Amino acid sequence: LMYNRYTVDELLMAGRSVAILFSVLLGAALAWWLRKHFGAKAALFALAIYVLDPLVISIGHYITNDIVAAFFFFLTCALWTDYSLEGGGRRLWGAG
Repeated sequence: LMYNRYTVDELLMAGRSVAILFSVLLGAALAWWLRKHFGAKAALFALAIYVLDPLVISIGHYITNDIVAAFFFFLTCALWTDYSLEGGGRRLWGAG
């Protein structure tokens, strides 16, 4: 099947690429924040748990808003926590 100039498979892969990108970004944000506050060992351990989580493995490549919402929710909470602990104005803009 063709829709305009693209096949269905091309459209599906484009949508899944965005979902996969946000799955990777969530893992990177998780590791960044945990390393900053708890050290490299804790970040690596949490990242291993995230990567091996069956829920992330099963929905991380579907075209849904689960991972995207989790990414922005985590990032907002992490930046708000940084703002609360450090009192930096930049973090408040990021959390907003």
